[in-house]
Amino acid sequence: MPAIAAFRVARLANLFFLGLGLAITATAALVKPGLATWPGLGFALFALLEHVNYFHVQLMHDTTADLVRLRSRGFRRSHLARDLRAVRAQHVALRVRGCS
Repeated sequence: MPAIAAFRVARLANLFFLGLGLAITATAALVKPGLATWPGLGFALFALLEHVNYFHVQLMHDTTADLVRLRSRGFRRSHLARDLRAVRAQHVALRVRGCS
C-alpha cells in the first residue's frame, strides 16, 4: 500500500504548499493589485478548491444523477477520501486484533 501512504503525505504537504502559495499571491494582489496579480490569486483559489474536491468532498457535479443526489443529500465524500478512510479502518482493525 505505498500509494496510499503517498496520498496521505500529499494531502498534508499539499495543504502547506497551497497555504503558502495562497498567502504569497494574496499579498501580491493586495500590494500591487491589477492584471499581473488577480489571475494568480484566482488560480490559487481554484487550486484550493481542487484539493477539497480530491481529498475531502466531491465538488464536481456534471451528471444529472450527481445533481439530483446533491439536491437531496448534499455533498458526498470524494472517492479518494473514502479510500483513505477505508484503508485507515483496515489498519486500525488489524492493530486491534494484534496483527500489526
